[in-house]
Amino acid sequence: ISPHFRGNIVFLNAVGGAHSDTAINLKKLNKESALCFAEAVDSFLKTRTDIVQSNLIQCSSIAATLVPHEQYGMIKKETDEELLKEHGYPHIDRIYCFRIGYVVQSLIEGGLLKDAHNFRPEQIAKHSPVQPIVIHDGRESIIYPVHIKDIVAAVLNSPQYRSNETKNIRLAVNIVGSEGYNQSDFFKFYTETFK
Repeated sequence: ISPHFRGNIVFLNAVGGAHSDTAINLKKLNKESALCFAEAVDSFLKTRTDIVQSNLIQCSSIAATLVPHEQYGMIKKETDEELLKEHGYPHIDRIYCFRIGYVVQSLIEGGLLKDAHNFRPEQIAKHSPVQPIVIHDGRESIIYPVHIKDIVAAVLNSPQYRSNETKNIRLAVNIVGSEGYNQSDFFKFYTETFK
């Protein structure tokens, strides 16, 4: 554990999902749950004097950056903005919104992806028993998944985390995994890991 971590407390909220039966439930699952969690953490910290630094990490989605005009991306973006308001949750020293997800490298130079690709393989499999391998001009698309170690590294290695200034840091960060997989190798990796 990094020495920078001593005396700190970290709250991590990973509740959320890209699919729900109604728009109202999608909002409850993603926005209301995140704001309630932040309120609970803020309330808990009011009475604590033994904590050097408090951190709240909201596992958001890359959809907030890539597709903010679509319903799911819009909800994630609204949630992040609410959490990152300057004077909100005064007892939480640092709030990070980590916009995590698959990022699939565009196959067309300079092209933008319509889809945020922030689905786990089991979610994709639920909707489609056959997984397409996308190839364009002989090149296969590359997936950059985010691993738990990437989230930990993002916290411990951020300049804001290592700074002596501990109060009122509010930050949204797009997180992309460092290892690229073509689609077939990624599904092999996933199925071997979770046998």
